[in-house]
Amino acid sequence: MKRKVEMTLTPESSSIAAIGYDSKECRLFVRFKAESLYCYAEVGITTFNNFLGAPSKGTFLANAIKPFFPRVVSLKAGHAVLKGVELVYSGGGPKPQSKKSQALLPGVADQRWAW
Repeated sequence: MKRKVEMTLTPESSSIAAIGYDSKECRLFVRFKAESLYCYAEVGITTFNNFLGAPSKGTFLANAIKPFFPRVVSLKAGHAVLKGVELVYSGGGPKPQSKKSQALLPGVADQRWAW
């Protein structure tokens, strides 16, 4: 059974589309509006909650996450980090409309992206 990770949409951010947290593995997932997905390891729940509440998601990512946490660059389907994980999108905001978005992010139109 796949572990669900809720991805909260961030329509207020100009570069970050959604963020989510896997509490079992202490991993932070960041989906960019440019459609790339990054995972940061060893992130505590307090850091994630601060990220959620940050007035500028991009500034928080640049100053409080990137310098301190290991990153897996540009995750693709089938990557070991994503095995057994289902990213579930919630929180409002626009759904991807382009054919490119739908092709690269299968299932996002219905708010689910399972690996």
